[in-house]
Amino acid sequence: MDHSVNAGLDGSYFWAFNYLISHDYQNLDKITFIYGPLAFLHNTMYYGPLVIIGTLYQLLLKFVFGLVMFKLAQHLNVSKKVVFAAFAASCLTVFNIEAISNLAVILFLMLYHFERKNSYWLAIAFFTISGYYFKCSAGLSAAVLQGLFYLHYCFSNKTVDYKLFLRIVGINIAFFIGIGLILFRSLVPVFDSIPIYLENIKSFNEISSIYNGTENIILLAVSALSLIAIFYYNKQHTFNLFWLLAFFFVYTGYTHSIVRMDHSHYMGFLVYVYLIGCCCVLFYHHASKYTFPLLGLSFFSYYANLSGKKDFQEYWLSLPNGPSNFYEYVINAKNHSLRSKRQSAKNLKLSNTLNANVLSEIRQGKVDFFPWDFGFVEANHLKNWQPRPFLQSLNMSATFDKKTADYFKSDKSPEYLIWHGGNNIDFMSGIDNSYFMNNEFYSICSILANYEVFSKQTNVLALKRRVAPIKLWVRDDGDKQEIEAGEWIKLPENKNCSGCSIEYDFNVLRGLKKQFYRDDEFFIEYRTATRQKFKRRIWPSDAKNFVWLDPFISTLNDSTGFKNVTEVRFTNTNSIIHSGKIKVQFKSLLFDNGEAIDSKTALKKWFGW
Repeated sequence: MDHSVNAGLDGSYFWAFNYLISHDYQNLDKITFIYGPLAFLHNTMYYGPLVIIGTLYQLLLKFVFGLVMFKLAQHLNVSKKVVFAAFAASCLTVFNIEAISNLAVILFLMLYHFERKNSYWLAIAFFTISGYYFKCSAGLSAAVLQGLFYLHYCFSNKTVDYKLFLRIVGINIAFFIGIGLILFRSLVPVFDSIPIYLENIKSFNEISSIYNGTENIILLAVSALSLIAIFYYNKQHTFNLFWLLAFFFVYTGYTHSIVRMDHSHYMGFLVYVYLIGCCCVLFYHHASKYTFPLLGLSFFSYYANLSGKKDFQEYWLSLPNGPSNFYEYVINAKNHSLRSKRQSAKNLKLSNTLNANVLSEIRQGKVDFFPWDFGFVEANHLKNWQPRPFLQSLNMSATFDKKTADYFKSDKSPEYLIWHGGNNIDFMSGIDNSYFMNNEFYSICSILANYEVFSKQTNVLALKRRVAPIKLWVRDDGDKQEIEAGEWIKLPENKNCSGCSIEYDFNVLRGLKKQFYRDDEFFIEYRTATRQKFKRRIWPSDAKNFVWLDPFISTLNDSTGFKNVTEVRFTNTNSIIHSGKIKVQFKSLLFDNGEAIDSKTALKKWFGW
């Protein structure tokens, strides 16, 4: 199945980038791209001119990478034939824009180390800032490399070069504003992107704690120690500079890959280590005899961590964006587009097709989709999609959730919403075994207050904006209480929907572990009067705002998907990161829809039960 027309969360998100930039570009300056507005370059798509833009960008990136390798080879007295062989080998690996662009930054920094040419800073700034707009973590990693280089320069020369520091900062700021203006034609989204991206990185650190593969901490430690040992065994000053920057990028650029421990995220790390190996060829005159064996050990240890390595069958010899794909995506783009659209329609038909009555209704105004699946646009040939300013992807932190909630209650919101379920079994199923009512609580409250159901399909609610919103608010019930983690807590008597906010007294160990390895997982467990249990993942930063307690909502089919919860408990995977005490503030969610009924009854009526 072609990745670019895949029916799924990532496929939906990449597809949305392409659709917006190719067909709705006038709204780009009003939309916040959580992963960066150039993220479409990660995969070439079949919409509009992006096929050509993406392909040419990747070809240019490879060309520059090779050019810099040859330039450095002259300073290191390395044969052109050897460098060409290494460069050719790097081109045969699966392409990874984050890895190769940041490696280009490292090599340009090395060139500056040799030649002191200010022109190199233009290239460094360009790749750093384009990496920021492409995917914020890539650009921030490259910015960290520049800071490390400056510190190394100061310590190596025993002097503080303020001119170099000001040059670094000034050129980066100029490129940041310049590329932003080219993309958005306005300064507002340029500066808005900074807190948005930083908030995304902060919240993503908690989300990343789950892993999908077989974890082997020993192999992981061996891999890391092998990379560190390379620095120890090589005393050559220039090589140490290269390796210091490379190692720190492996950490800053691939923390998410390291903690996820699954196939697709391993790919990024392996590609980068492979490219580092090719670049080490530049230093083979000066490198320790242990360099390549240690690099190979690190590579093997990561790879050996995987169970079922099917994802890597194309890894060893692959020509992505090579002659064949260039022909398909550019020269033969029209036919490729038609084939992809036919495949896309087939992929989306089962899960994203809306019935005729719903389509007839929603075409009378603007429509959006909640929480993330934009495949409905293509599946139903809709021309009235109005994307919200904060495109949803994975679990939205409370910061983005509140902004989306404000949008849904504003006069700019669309007349219609299609709210799709997390899967066919559990409508409220969120990413990584979480719960929609916790992940998107504020957005859902805004939807309840400002929209009403006019049609219900299997796993889809079709909503229409109310003429006048109903009143909906949260009330604190009593004072804060201190409870024991892991202990079942009986919920207070409440006829209304109930929730709580919770606060952990984390110690420094949690902060260090979260920063340098990965966070722990946190859960809420629900239990009904009949002892039926449900376990869902929560995130501490969001739990300080609201955790949904009662009722537990699952399917849309009938009222059996509406469970009354009597007890809950809060657990996490590591007992030593806090004292075991949790502060809890119980809350009630209240409705005023003009009827004298409690909010549980009002919620059931809203869902059509």
